[in-house]
Amino acid sequence: MTVISCMRFNDKEGAMVADEQSSVMGGNFRKYDLATKVYTLVDKENEKLIIGGTGATNFLHEAYKQALSSRKPEYSAKDTLQLLSSIFIKLRRDIIDGSLISRFNCKEEDILRGTKYITDDKGEIRREEKLGELVKQKYQEMLEHLEQGVFNSSFLSLSYDTNSTIEINHVSASSRKPMMISQPYATTGTGADTADGILYNYFSLRDRNARDNIDPLDGLATLLYATALASARNIGVGGTPFISMIIDGKIITPNENNSRLAVEIVRAAKNGYLNQEFQKEALKNLVYNGTEFKEVEKEMWRASSDIEKLSRMLRGYKE
Repeated sequence: MTVISCMRFNDKEGAMVADEQSSVMGGNFRKYDLATKVYTLVDKENEKLIIGGTGATNFLHEAYKQALSSRKPEYSAKDTLQLLSSIFIKLRRDIIDGSLISRFNCKEEDILRGTKYITDDKGEIRREEKLGELVKQKYQEMLEHLEQGVFNSSFLSLSYDTNSTIEINHVSASSRKPMMISQPYATTGTGADTADGILYNYFSLRDRNARDNIDPLDGLATLLYATALASARNIGVGGTPFISMIIDGKIITPNENNSRLAVEIVRAAKNGYLNQEFQKEALKNLVYNGTEFKEVEKEMWRASSDIEKLSRMLRGYKE
């Protein structure tokens, strides 16, 4: 339960914004505003790669950790994305085989073949045993359950190298290779329906030629607003947004307090309590310059058209 959104501002710059809420199904259904969903996989002088995951948090974290440890120094961003895709497939196979072995003492390849090999204590094949229809039926039921859960996981990626342009890709647990996104933005997760409406409207109001040259601060504000709206309307989306940007050949990741104030300022501007000029200057200070959030917050109250109403709006009052 997530929303991950990417935007390509121009050939060299872009951003990814994610929420931080995760949930665990057990005896009780609980939510946690503790999940890290955006990771940096490549941060070399001439190449950058950011990924944001939606789905089963632990499954995604395992895939990221394996990609990070398996990646060779000479791998390009594209090589690393392909590695991540291959790890997804391997983890998928391991989960299926582990479940089948524990329940039926067979692997997925046995199910597909229709038989399993019976071995002795030394591992030598003694005979071949036909698998019944019940085992095949349980296998299909297990797959359907996993496809709705852990296998319904994926990464959006934002990558850049000096010899190419900013690219957005989708890496899925059910696909063997990354899929490049042709649109200037992408969003995924349970909050994607809400976020997509905001992001689509943003680009649909721009001339075709203008869609490839977005003001980064304006684009970031749109990503933050889309995430805030998804947090308000979609189950399982919430917490402080996680921001990661590729700007001027660098990966910029503001801290939690700066990110929280950034989305509050965007909401305030959308509701008419702050003007666009202040919004841009504040985002620049919070994200680019790393200015202490308390300093920017003081300026926010000074710039507000109505301090009392702004305060109530941010605290959730309905006035």
